[in-house]
Amino acid sequence: MIRDGDTTCRITSFRKSNEGFERQIWDAMLAQGSASNATASAPHRAVDVTKKEFLMRTLLLAGALASIPGAVFAQSHDEATFGGVKIGTSIDYRWHDGDFAVPRIAGKVDEKEGGIGFRGHAGYDLQLGSAFLVGVEGGIGRGGKKLTASNTTGDYTLKPRWTWDVSGRAGVLPTSNVLLYGRAGYSWLRGRENTDFHAANLNDLKSSGTEKGFLWGAGAEAALAPGFYARAEYDRVNYRDGLKSSKILLGLSMGF
Repeated sequence: MIRDGDTTCRITSFRKSNEGFERQIWDAMLAQGSASNATASAPHRAVDVTKKEFLMRTLLLAGALASIPGAVFAQSHDEATFGGVKIGTSIDYRWHDGDFAVPRIAGKVDEKEGGIGFRGHAGYDLQLGSAFLVGVEGGIGRGGKKLTASNTTGDYTLKPRWTWDVSGRAGVLPTSNVLLYGRAGYSWLRGRENTDFHAANLNDLKSSGTEKGFLWGAGAEAALAPGFYARAEYDRVNYRDGLKSSKILLGLSMGF
């Protein structure tokens, strides 16, 4: 966080150093103006000197003002905080691992499929001193590929759709701009099941349902600039018996 006292000291020091530099330039200009305008009239020299002084002071003041945001930014970046409200988004590659029976076709799903997904999140973090952090977060996302099973009776498909989750995280800050954390919570998966029977006298089945399970994971987050963060994370969820999900994500967050 930015400390007004430190920022004021930096600006005051900068101004004092500039005043000395400005005085040296000004004295040199006066000496040069006196030599080159020795034959000019006194009123003319006074007007010329006044214009030069005004221009020089204006340029130096503009330079001093332009340097203040950079100094403030550098200080706030060195003292980055991970606390506060955050919202963000991430892209991921997620796997759905199925190993369960499908009684309706007397078959079994036994495969693992991966695909691209995305997630939006919002949460709140509380930084404890300079080394620890705890927080809560909720998210919603979608992605992944379908799982299938086939035999002479029919074809079964489970298509993952929306997911949502709530979790807590806790971590440590090895440096002021890096957070290492673990996550634990609960996740829900909305899926659609389709069964196409090969026999003409059987009607195909379509249904939707929600699975739920324990979520855990770990990741690292870095402060790119005040209020902007990047994260890399691995998560895993155990849904019903034989259905699991895991993902690797890269995300960006904005803090308030």
